[in-house]
Amino acid sequence: IWNWYRLQRDDGSGWHDLASEDQAALASGAYAAQLDQLDRMMRGHEHTLATFREALQVQEGVEQLLG
Repeated sequence: IWNWYRLQRDDGSGWHDLASEDQAALASGAYAAQLDQLDRMMRGHEHTLATFREALQVQEGVEQLLG
């Protein structure tokens, strides 16, 4: 994965894009999906985002590893 929205594969002759979609469209769609999930979380509906507690636990774990 390159630039988060670009999936490439090296077939031995070089790197090739696997997705034909425009990168700007992929990024825009990803941001819209994240905001949709945030809206669902804030309204108390099922969502795929980490909770604030889970996100803080990840942050603290990374800080411990780097500290």
